[in-house]
Amino acid sequence: MLKGFTHIFDFFSATGHGNSSQRTKPGRTRRTGLAGAFIGAVLFATACEMPFDLKDSHDGRLYIECVVSPDSTTFSINYAAPLNGRRKTYDAFVPSVLRLTSDGGLNLVLDGTQCTIDQPLSVAFPAPLAEGDRFTISAEGKEPVAGGGYSDNILKASGTTLVPYAPEITKVVTETERIDTSYLHKITLTLDREPGQHDFFGIRVVRINVTTEFTDTVIVKPGHMISEMALGSLDLDEMLSIGFEDNRIQGEMPLLLLTERQFDGRVYDFYVDAYDSEYYYDGNSYGMDYGWWWVHEGALPEIISSRYKVQLFRLSEEFYYSAKAQYMKSLDFLSNLGLTPPNFTYTNIDGGLGYIGAISLAETDWLRFE
Repeated sequence: MLKGFTHIFDFFSATGHGNSSQRTKPGRTRRTGLAGAFIGAVLFATACEMPFDLKDSHDGRLYIECVVSPDSTTFSINYAAPLNGRRKTYDAFVPSVLRLTSDGGLNLVLDGTQCTIDQPLSVAFPAPLAEGDRFTISAEGKEPVAGGGYSDNILKASGTTLVPYAPEITKVVTETERIDTSYLHKITLTLDREPGQHDFFGIRVVRINVTTEFTDTVIVKPGHMISEMALGSLDLDEMLSIGFEDNRIQGEMPLLLLTERQFDGRVYDFYVDAYDSEYYYDGNSYGMDYGWWWVHEGALPEIISSRYKVQLFRLSEEFYYSAKAQYMKSLDFLSNLGLTPPNFTYTNIDGGLGYIGAISLAETDWLRFE
């Protein structure tokens, strides 16, 4: 299955990468401590003005986002307005030609009459993509002009990615571990081979609780007992996570990013209920916060059973670095204050902006803790 859409995208802002901002989870706020405020004040007081030129600020670009997998491919194609026109209105970009090809035999060409505006574009592949296929997306069309209409200038952009082979999980161990006064649930995965420098992964867990009153489905970001680690040895890659929903880098459904450094040989272990675990609740779920039930019913429902399924994705290198850049952008608050240059931008689109990446998925059976 392939889904996509095209629309205007306002890109060239002073803060760099033009992805939509992440939503804040209900009931959660971001806090800045006194130490952070003090550091910010010092930086503001000592900041120097750094003149720089924005090259090609009069040129618009095509912006492509594309995530490929053996089961489905989702993409969007947008027009990135130039800096000097970002406050003006533009008609939507509509590709005159859109090509989707792979070395496994896919050769799909669409014209402008088959590309809808601001609605999902859905077409069927002649054959599903296979692991190991190299996939290419390319688009071209007339550039929108400020105020409406199109110029004779033809914009072109393309990108390529390799569909990775799904990871092979050879062993899964579940155990309940006592740490201080708490009992935590730990899962240990063993792969068929030790990850290398160019192996990248994403991981999350589906948890289903059956209670006396309702069935509760939650997506869990694996947690770790950070207190067991020496603070001086922590690196940013221990904490990289993104929202990944509907085969796109968006939303709140957590996906923890992994490299070879998070593995001990072929082994990776984590907790599903550590203090740094995060949870995503679907619209029909009470989730881990049973406060509503406590307030309205006066007691918590009894949990009859719990089961877990691990989803382990292998990520293409392009997907990993694009996701990492978007995570870094969410931490780049100093550039938003004008105290550092914009950074953490990643693109692998030739002639345009954005990213194309690929994923493959392996899942465990449903797991239970004794």
